[in-house]
Amino acid sequence: MQTVKVLLCLLCTLGLPEVIYGDIWAVLVAGSRGWSNYRHQADVAHAYQILRANGIPPEHIITMMYDDVAHHKENPFDGELFHDYGHQNVYKGIHIDYKGDDVTPETFVGVLLGDELLKIRGRKVLQSGPDDNVFIYFSDHGDPNLLVFPDDVLYADSLAETLSEMHSRGLYGKMVIYVEACFAGSMFMGLLPSDTKVHVLTASNATERSYAIFCDDEIINTCLGNEFSYHWMNISDMMNSWPSLEREPPWTLGMQSAVLKAAVKYSHVTKFGDQSMDSCLLSEFIGKKGRTNSPHFYAGPTDLVPSQGAYLVPLYHKIGNAKTEAERRLLNLELARKRQHIELVDTTFAYIEEATKRNSVITGVSSRERTPFELVKCFRAIHESFSEHCYSTPHTPEVFPHLVKFQNLCKDGVDPEVVIDAIEKICDEN
Repeated sequence: MQTVKVLLCLLCTLGLPEVIYGDIWAVLVAGSRGWSNYRHQADVAHAYQILRANGIPPEHIITMMYDDVAHHKENPFDGELFHDYGHQNVYKGIHIDYKGDDVTPETFVGVLLGDELLKIRGRKVLQSGPDDNVFIYFSDHGDPNLLVFPDDVLYADSLAETLSEMHSRGLYGKMVIYVEACFAGSMFMGLLPSDTKVHVLTASNATERSYAIFCDDEIINTCLGNEFSYHWMNISDMMNSWPSLEREPPWTLGMQSAVLKAAVKYSHVTKFGDQSMDSCLLSEFIGKKGRTNSPHFYAGPTDLVPSQGAYLVPLYHKIGNAKTEAERRLLNLELARKRQHIELVDTTFAYIEEATKRNSVITGVSSRERTPFELVKCFRAIHESFSEHCYSTPHTPEVFPHLVKFQNLCKDGVDPEVVIDAIEKICDEN
């Protein structure tokens, strides 16, 4: 954290632009559900508190969260969510606009496009225009070319098309998007134009996983946050509370990007989109209500776990804290069943890869390199078949480490129909 503070001091000496504020609108999305995914809802709840404290009215903040964690039977602090070991409640006062089964990719897209049917039903949607700024934050699991929602996924081509439509319809002046997910960079790499006034920061590049943190709490047996998200929120708090209230908070998007890249150690924070927006003030997107008190930041150990394996953390905690041998035996049986399921999923992918390679020898592969959009289309066709015939990605965390194999087959020029044929035969027969 000392490195971050030094960078902040250096950056505050730079010259800064004048800014005229339009309205700020924000969309905050936690795409998961379930106790083991506590951290995603804590991420969004903390982001909501920051925006409200910075003066953004609740009418301009649209929040999507399954909302099954704060009052979960496993939660020893009913009605509260914490983002670190300091146990400051970030759930208090949050207004959630879309809960439960309403948290879908279709609803998310509808919110961004100001869907008329949602408005007729009295639901909140973006009502921003060409003079307004939009901030979008998403936290959940991801894999190449997709972000996970509770029961479905959002593909990279669908997101790209939505952002393009928002631009063509003048639904924003400038937009900032932060994405907390594994392989988050794949949602934008080669898909997002550089001249549409969209600035994106992702927790990870297109080929790597991100990390959960605060996974060893003494009371709560699940991970409380994510590395990238925890840092962007607390760095934003520091930026907006320093210097004094007499002047605009001076921190730019470019400054925050530089500090985040230094602060996040276990994945590569990656920037996409319009590079000219580096000079825009952070406060144009998350609010400008300065505060004189020091923001909260937990400076102790953060206990990281790869996000794709964090679903097992609660069970490991239970085994370690079991009070009797009988209880420990039952929990170890549950762990053994989960490991058997992991092996079954591993075997399924191995069979699919083997059948694909065998059939590709017969059909041949394309030597032409696919464009980014063609790669997404190839991956999407394969993944949709896999979801129909094998496993649902949102409901089967064991598949997360394997989906990159579909992306690699597409990169290798394999015909997606060959992979789909293997998927249907292997999964339908078993």
